[in-house]
Amino acid sequence: MNSRFLILLLFIIFSETIAQYFLRVNVDSNNNLNLIIGMLFYCLVGYIYFLLLQNGKKLAIANSFWNAGTGITVALTGYMFFKEKLDYIQIVGLILTIIGITLLGQ
Repeated sequence: MNSRFLILLLFIIFSETIAQYFLRVNVDSNNNLNLIIGMLFYCLVGYIYFLLLQNGKKLAIANSFWNAGTGITVALTGYMFFKEKLDYIQIVGLILTIIGITLLGQ
């Protein structure tokens, strides 16, 4: 993987995690500013994904890295900021996700 792909991947994961954070906050606060911020970050996600594809990665590979990375960071965000618990099978799923993206990176 080249460095540009890794940087874009980190940005898309970060952007979607931030978007989901603000959308989740909006559920509790009903403050439309949080909704707007979440939506703006999702617009950024779309643009970064375009850049990932433009960088020459296959659709399936780029999407898999993005979804796996976001799944992990959103689970951690839910746990740390919203006290959401994961059961045993969900933790196993996250571990399998990590194994899967490791295999994709080979």
